[in-house]
Amino acid sequence: MQKYISTFDSDYYTCPDNLCKFHQAVLGNGKSGTKSLQTVIDELGHRQRQIDILKIDIEGSEYILFEEFFKHTQNAAEDIDDKHNRNEIPYIRQILVEIHIQLELGNEASYRAHQLFELFRSNNYAIFHKEENLAAPNSAAEYAFIRLNRAFFISSS
Repeated sequence: MQKYISTFDSDYYTCPDNLCKFHQAVLGNGKSGTKSLQTVIDELGHRQRQIDILKIDIEGSEYILFEEFFKHTQNAAEDIDDKHNRNEIPYIRQILVEIHIQLELGNEASYRAHQLFELFRSNNYAIFHKEENLAAPNSAAEYAFIRLNRAFFISSS
């Protein structure tokens, strides 16, 4: 199975030979000219593949991208009874994402970020690394999530 890096951006980019494949697109929830993560996965034929690392930095649109993606995967999991179709949902091992906080939204910004973290947790992702964005330490930070067995999140007490 061929392994490669796919990169997406609204601007044009030339990938170094044999390093990556460039796709000109804006990622989001699939509305207003954006492509949802599920659409990208379908177009690349990754439904039954394992995605080792997904790196996202889409300047605040990470909220709608992951809300839409996890809603889609949860709905698909609820509709699926047989083992074959469960493999239609891609297994993403690690998600690296820069999370932006819109300070002008006040407490609502913190609440929305908390909801996003809860969305990751409810889909079996745990934070294993955090790094502040030194250019905007109060409004953006890089997080690394790893997908763990559901049993990790069940209290043993």
